[in-house]
Amino acid sequence: ITSTIGVTFLLQSCGQPNANPQLDNYMQLAEIAEFSPQSNYQVTRTYTGNIIAKQRTQLSFEYSGRIDRVNVYSGDDIKKDQVLASLDVELLNIKVRELNAQIEQVNAQIKLNKANLTRVSSLIANDYASEQRVDELNAEKAVLLASLEGIKASRASLEYQISRAQLKAPYDGVVFERLVSEGDLVNAGAPTFTLINQHEQEIITGIPAKLARQLSINDTLPVEINDI
Repeated sequence: ITSTIGVTFLLQSCGQPNANPQLDNYMQLAEIAEFSPQSNYQVTRTYTGNIIAKQRTQLSFEYSGRIDRVNVYSGDDIKKDQVLASLDVELLNIKVRELNAQIEQVNAQIKLNKANLTRVSSLIANDYASEQRVDELNAEKAVLLASLEGIKASRASLEYQISRAQLKAPYDGVVFERLVSEGDLVNAGAPTFTLINQHEQEIITGIPAKLARQLSINDTLPVEINDI
């Protein structure tokens, strides 16, 4: 159904003739518009939400220790592999030096054992030594080699712990929160920093379920960010 509505307003005086002839000819005109029924219409709705970092990480040390240095603070921009903080490793370095000394000592004993085996083997050829002495030296050699491997494993463990005494950034981002200070004692796994990746962000907002059912993956919607 199509209808056309025209409205004209005519202002006339009643009773006595108007003393102003211009008012006698004054007319109020209205715009003529055409209306037609529609099956649907669009309504713009606005919903509020929050912008959050898609990647948010809590960092912690792999081992317990005392914080020796803190290099960044809350709000600082950071780069991947940048050292954020480090533990005091003085005691670990002392233990490594002790193990190095033990390794040198065992190597000296192995060298002596090898010389004894050579000498005893030559004596056996002339019947001046027994096979039992050779067996004893071979057993001693096995013990020394096992001891050497054990000391080297302990040293490798300490060296690994020292390498993990530096806490490095896993990606470019921003320090959202710093939870430690220099001199603090921290346990393994205790949170020390919270990082966010500002290069990957997402918007979280709530919408009615009825409207959500009308959306599809990869739909593009306009977003207005306040104060930007």
